[in-house]
Amino acid sequence: MKISYLFLPSLLLGSPLLGVAQQATAPTYGRYYVGLAAYASDYQGIGGNSFRELRAPVQLTAGYQLLPRLAVQAGLAYKQDTFDYGTLSFVEQDPRAIVARHQYFGQANWYHTSLSLLARYTLTRRATHRLQVDLLGGFTLEKERAATSYQYTTFDGTGAVFSSSTNTSAYRYSVGQLTAGLSARYRCTPHLDAVLDATLNSPLSRLESPPSLAGALGLRYRFGQL
Repeated sequence: MKISYLFLPSLLLGSPLLGVAQQATAPTYGRYYVGLAAYASDYQGIGGNSFRELRAPVQLTAGYQLLPRLAVQAGLAYKQDTFDYGTLSFVEQDPRAIVARHQYFGQANWYHTSLSLLARYTLTRRATHRLQVDLLGGFTLEKERAATSYQYTTFDGTGAVFSSSTNTSAYRYSVGQLTAGLSARYRCTPHLDAVLDATLNSPLSRLESPPSLAGALGLRYRFGQL
């Protein structure tokens, strides 16, 4: 019985130490997350000839929670636009015209890529709130590559080729930007957040120019236990 009396107080005294040890092995930070969102900026716009053809760039993000209120994340947004030159083909309405028909064949393609590296600092003090507001800051690299190739042919009234030419062109550029903005996160489930980002971007080469806007709306999934 004496052994049991000594054991009970020692167990009670040791309980806080066990709690500290458990917290040390299961910290509240150091967790990964991934996100998928619709993205738009001055370099990657939302467009389409109709509502059914409406297209938006897609952004993929991956982040790491360094501290309870500080995280770093990398983002990749991509969009490809295509123009079919065949839509320019037409027939002359004037029967007296030497050239009776114009025909185009080929395509133009634009490839837009946005790479970002941002720090995310949580302004909301209580992590238990469903709605969290973050401050964003970092660097964004906008890249574009274009390639055009088409053949232009004209025909006379008899259907014979009057003239023909081939046109090709290509270019690429990149713009580095400083990025700052705000983000709102709403916790839908313990692991899933709805996220809205809004940022201002200023080119490094001309910081005095007015900044451009960019935004993203999507979902973010956090791995690990909360």
